[in-house]
Amino acid sequence: MYIVLFQPFYWKTQIILSVIEMKAFVPFRGYKLSKQRLRQKLPDETVNSLTKEFLGKTIEVIMEIGLSPYILTADKEVLKDYRHIPVLLDKGSSLLIAIRSAFEKLQLPQQELVCLIMPDIPFINAMEVKQVINKAPCIVKSFDGGITMAIGSVSMVSKIPFGVNSFMKFMASNYTTGVQCIEMETLSFDLDTPSDYAHYNDLSSLSISITDSMDLST
Repeated sequence: MYIVLFQPFYWKTQIILSVIEMKAFVPFRGYKLSKQRLRQKLPDETVNSLTKEFLGKTIEVIMEIGLSPYILTADKEVLKDYRHIPVLLDKGSSLLIAIRSAFEKLQLPQQELVCLIMPDIPFINAMEVKQVINKAPCIVKSFDGGITMAIGSVSMVSKIPFGVNSFMKFMASNYTTGVQCIEMETLSFDLDTPSDYAHYNDLSSLSISITDSMDLST
């Protein structure tokens, strides 16, 4: 159930109330192809496990909210793990090409509201994703200058660049009118590098310690 608070514009209310019908697209390079920078320092088995875990968590959050998930990937192994949801295979040449191809394949109207979520946000959670959706159209800036999430029209999302400094590239384009930019401690943290991995382990340990102390005090 979605409650609209302090939303003066009717179209904003319509976005929030129609969120349950929204499609959420998750571009995923593949279990063995993702996170090349991580693989420079970590064993392939570790990285493969992480990519599988984070993709699964992303899909769980999407389904918990009530969105319709679509995985975009060139990895046929993903098909075996996700037989219950649409997996759209692409050639793996470009994330942007994969996204645009998916929109065309599904024949989505240019003004249809869609959600794009990258599958490398370790601390993704349903509550905060809902908060972001309620601010649509918007993008979530990652701490390293990328984009972790985007909610907007098909026309807007299909213009989002990927790669180094994708946030600045998008903000320098002509497609940002009315688009809110958001930074959050959890949703802005994506895991790309060995230093990210070390930070992820630190934060995970802190979270476990806090949870344990709370359990002991009850």
